[in-house]
Amino acid sequence: MTDQSPLREFELETQRLFPTTDLSLVVVVVPDDSCESAAVRSLCNAVADAAGSAPDVIAQRDFSATLFRSTDVIACGNMVDNAALRQLYTRRCCFADTYFPGPGGHFIKSVSDPFGHGHNAVTVCASSRTDFAAALSRLEGEVRRSDGNLGRLHANRFHHDLPAPPREHELEEMIRAELAIW
Repeated sequence: MTDQSPLREFELETQRLFPTTDLSLVVVVVPDDSCESAAVRSLCNAVADAAGSAPDVIAQRDFSATLFRSTDVIACGNMVDNAALRQLYTRRCCFADTYFPGPGGHFIKSVSDPFGHGHNAVTVCASSRTDFAAALSRLEGEVRRSDGNLGRLHANRFHHDLPAPPREHELEEMIRAELAIW
């Protein structure tokens, strides 16, 4: 007798949901010297148009991790210049730093409920100040196309070659090597 049930690698106890990010609830956390930048103001105007109210802008020096408990957070910059992104970096939710996404690049990603408090984060990442405005502009476009709620986001621009993904026959050895580390 053969089992006709579907093959599953694992089953989740609850269905994994990716809730939208309510723009009327967001705060925008930016590097200390970016609070009044034209790109940040433009993003905030887009949020106000989409959600009916402008978000609070918080300099990273004034950021408290308790915000992740009470609201959705748009975290801008990289782990070096933004405490909110540093929190997400150490939770392995966002890997933006001075190396990645690199010169001429940016990386935007929504993170579903990273700390288990029912609130999302949206990361708007650039490795340098020269690329920061482009990243904010890209998110602004998504906000302007929204109905006041953002779904899952994943956008990037890179100006360097990314490594090729591993080949099928290399995966098992890579997994064994990683497990051996732990």
